[in-house]
Amino acid sequence: PALPLGAMQPSRLADFVALRPAGADHARIEHLAHECITSLDHLRAAWDVAEFERRAAGLDARGRELLQRWGYAHVFERFRFHLTLSAPVDEARAQRLIEAVRPAVEHLNRTHPPRLDRICLFVEPAPGAPLRRVADYLLTGSDSYLADTSGAAADTSRSSGRQ
Repeated sequence: PALPLGAMQPSRLADFVALRPAGADHARIEHLAHECITSLDHLRAAWDVAEFERRAAGLDARGRELLQRWGYAHVFERFRFHLTLSAPVDEARAQRLIEAVRPAVEHLNRTHPPRLDRICLFVEPAPGAPLRRVADYLLTGSDSYLADTSGAAADTSRSSGRQ
């Protein structure tokens, strides 16, 4: 089913600014992300050695393991649901951006409570090319899957260079 996200808040995540759910209970989002990663993995193209090494630089052993197996280091227990708002920025610029978007985000939270109601498929035709949205899949199921939401999750990052 569609998932209410609750109030979102702009915050710094690593070296960029993102919207993140303000609440602490992310079990439903994590369960959906886990299901997406595990059930759609067969659609993922394999890394070439150079791209893998580029992306693996600076990762610890677990990050490299996740990258190798699932194509991304921030899945399952390392998952942090977010909606990216910026490219990498320094701390001062991040704070200015957070303050600039805060009123609009608060308005959104009050007037249109955010919810995750679809999964969209994007294609990156060539490395670095703009992503192209090619399909939307509405979340219309029931809550029956919630009996076991102890799984972990996936990330929604961009620019994989793969389809």
